[in-house]
Amino acid sequence: MISDRVREEKKNATPTSTSHHHSPPKPKNNNSSIALALTSALAAGVLGVEGWSGFLYYLAGQAVAASALWAKTAGEPEAFALSKVGLLVGESLGSTSLLTFILFWSLAHNYVHLF
Repeated sequence: MISDRVREEKKNATPTSTSHHHSPPKPKNNNSSIALALTSALAAGVLGVEGWSGFLYYLAGQAVAASALWAKTAGEPEAFALSKVGLLVGESLGSTSLLTFILFWSLAHNYVHLF
């Protein structure tokens, strides 16, 4: 009786995934770009860099992060980014690291030069 009931439940259960509907593996979270965005923002803010030239600090920090990750993964960064181009473009122009840079750049600049 119980075994018939269990079989009936298994038969009527909807499968959670099938072999032909797997999604591609998601890349691991790369916090190095956020850490370097924060570091380069503090450097630009403390040094008093203003205007568009401050974003050169951001681009330099992101270039360091991308090249370090490229070197660490021996030119195959697919575990950390969706593609090789995504490593350079996606992380650098991602909203999280860019907004982190802008926030800490303005905070460091205001704290050092205005107060």
